[in-house]
Amino acid sequence: MRMTEVSHIKYSSIKLWFNATRPKFLTAVIIPIILGSVIAFVYENAFYPLYFVLALIGGIALHAGTNIANDYFDFKSGTDIINKEVTPFSGGSDFLREGILKPRDVLVASLILLGIGIAIGLYFTFVIGWFLLVLGLIGALCGFFYVALASKGLGEVAIGINFGPLCVLGAYYVQTVKITLVPLIASIPVAFLITAVIWINQFPDYVADKEVGKDHLVVRLGRSLSAVRVYHGLILGTYAAIALGIVFSFLPLFCLISFITLPLFAIPGMKIAHKNYLNTPKLIPAQAMTVMTHLFTGILLIVGFLIRYIVLIVL
Repeated sequence: MRMTEVSHIKYSSIKLWFNATRPKFLTAVIIPIILGSVIAFVYENAFYPLYFVLALIGGIALHAGTNIANDYFDFKSGTDIINKEVTPFSGGSDFLREGILKPRDVLVASLILLGIGIAIGLYFTFVIGWFLLVLGLIGALCGFFYVALASKGLGEVAIGINFGPLCVLGAYYVQTVKITLVPLIASIPVAFLITAVIWINQFPDYVADKEVGKDHLVVRLGRSLSAVRVYHGLILGTYAAIALGIVFSFLPLFCLISFITLPLFAIPGMKIAHKNYLNTPKLIPAQAMTVMTHLFTGILLIVGFLIRYIVLIVL
């Protein structure tokens, strides 16, 4: 076999496993880690590049491991096999459904990635403090057992906590060895939005999840206007949390810039969801807009904190 052929196979394998981690969703962990780190820099003038990079690697590893574990358990339960309403944002992994990857290999990959995240957490525990070990273990356990938690109606709560307060506070603590209210308040809108992403993605999975007993909250409420109203509440709660954070001086005034995403993505997404919650193909734009709302609201919150820092320097 020629060298170019070997390289192509290795590249294909790496690309395959990279895609299996659902890279388009990894911003769910990247945004809160950057947010927590930026808050530490702006308010405490604390920023250690090595710790920041390790926190990102650890967070991404835990999230990627969670995504792969979720695919494994959904495949084993049968929900991904019987799901007839797969979208680019929901419905599980084609790699398992089509036999491209073996379930055992997927499980091993998940454990390796979760192990990397835990190892970085142990390093931080050794050099910084035990509090980070607690956060890391909570993240790893919630990630690996997400399907079990979802079946008990706790999956949405676990996601909100893990990708909101856990990530933001963890990243902040890594830099400052402190716990304060500012990163906690800043994590609330991020938590609402990532929960909204999970929530809207559960609508297309409703029939399959209900059939196999994966009784997450959308299954419990039904594919109904009641479930849509909760989604609307999560989106609107995001902007209410930002506004209240600004009013009570926990967030800088410049974080108002994040409201740009309300007319751009959030409101159109809510309208589409309200009108098409029973029609999966027409619901896909709402899924996409929810992801965009999470991504750009998070980015603009980060920008708001950085503008505060720049303004204070100039003045």
